[in-house]
Amino acid sequence: MQSRAVSLVAPPELLAAIEALERSTDTIFLDVQKRKVLFRADGLIVAVSDLVYDLFVTLRGVPPDERIASLVRRHGASEVSKAFQAFAEMCGVGLFAGPVSELPRKRPADVQPSGIVLMVAQTCNLACTYCYGGGGSYGSQVARMDPATARAAIDLMIDRAPARDKYTVIFFGGEPLLNFRLIRETVGYCEARAQELGKSFSHSMTTNGTVLTDAILDFLREKRFTLMVSLDGPQAVQDSLRPFVTGRGSFAVVIHNIRRLTEAGVPVQMRATLTRKTLSAEAIHEVVRIGRELGCNRVVMSPVDTTKSEGKVDEALQLGSEQLMELERIYEAITEENLEHARVGDTARAGYDPHVRMMRSLAQGKGRGLTQCGACFGMAATSSDGTLFPCHRFVGMDAYAIGDLASGFDLARIEEFFARAERAYTAKCNECWARQICCGLCYFRTADGDGGFAEPDDGACGSFRASLENAVGFLARLRELPEDEQRRYVESVRFV
Repeated sequence: MQSRAVSLVAPPELLAAIEALERSTDTIFLDVQKRKVLFRADGLIVAVSDLVYDLFVTLRGVPPDERIASLVRRHGASEVSKAFQAFAEMCGVGLFAGPVSELPRKRPADVQPSGIVLMVAQTCNLACTYCYGGGGSYGSQVARMDPATARAAIDLMIDRAPARDKYTVIFFGGEPLLNFRLIRETVGYCEARAQELGKSFSHSMTTNGTVLTDAILDFLREKRFTLMVSLDGPQAVQDSLRPFVTGRGSFAVVIHNIRRLTEAGVPVQMRATLTRKTLSAEAIHEVVRIGRELGCNRVVMSPVDTTKSEGKVDEALQLGSEQLMELERIYEAITEENLEHARVGDTARAGYDPHVRMMRSLAQGKGRGLTQCGACFGMAATSSDGTLFPCHRFVGMDAYAIGDLASGFDLARIEEFFARAERAYTAKCNECWARQICCGLCYFRTADGDGGFAEPDDGACGSFRASLENAVGFLARLRELPEDEQRRYVESVRFV
């Protein structure tokens, strides 16, 4: 054994791979989900052996000759020799090539939004306990958009992106249906512009689900709206988190109206904000059960973010670093259950999977820039007075305004918006192996309120990396399953 070990010499390709990987922040080895995996920022996922993992992780930093000797002691000279041959082949196909190219930096001149968010009603009839929008007013006086402002926003979107064939108009608030007349007039204007230009428009709305007359229902169905309706859970949760301004609970009204919508054929996505009250697998499954029972075609869940909420927020609702990691452990268990259901053929209990979107993106080679925000480029928002903002969350934060409907987008302000974020993110993000996947997470969450940004939050960063690690490991495991089990898993988690 010893004489054979002496004869083993690392091939040049392997030495180059060791050197490249120890410098790289684009490639990492993960020990997750019962698999050891090499993961690269462009989405490449390769399951590796214990020997390979030892070589690049366990023995990281050890001189190559000493690594080889240690590998021989652990795995035997024959296995190490086979691994060297395999490495020569992998290096030949570029597996350990240079760093993955950086995502191109967005340029303000390229602003061509295909979507516009209209803050049609900066007022609300609910008093949600975690609201970031100042009760729907976004820090201003109660206001409703007028038809001229809405038309100007539609025209600006068309003028900035004349080559697009389809545009999206998103009605938002506060509660947008408190200004239904404006919504109806705006859709009519879009139809006229579509006929004039040979284009098409789609319409969506985020609503609290409490305002629904027969006339509104007929209109939403006729105009093929897609709705996002907020419902945080069963009655005790919903009524305590999302009461009417009078203090009365909203659960019964929202449940009734969602059912009316889905029975009428209006596509409804249900959005639940997760707080400490729903920080359990049982609570999450209950949210999904409610959505399915109501006929929703999708359930979206997001952790509560109270960083910009006005007034005193109940600390019992907030998710700190510890709770975010606990949420990821819950998510991990849910995906584990779904894979087991697919293995045994019992998919009746599946339906929601918190990792499937990320897994799907990685599998399709679209993982890079997965959470890259479309603010200013794919979309923009206009307040009721015609001020433009990067997205609906920034409305009312004048230090982040990027123009107005009278003069259009201020490209210099857009450039400064991203430059300030980049300056705040660079030091921390450049050291992170997940940076080209997450792209710094949400700009609103890190905004300091004065036009600048803070570096990304440790809790959010850690939670995202844990989620990405699990998605990578689960995808590696899924690919090893028989085709029928893979198909059962994919088909059983479409409700996301």
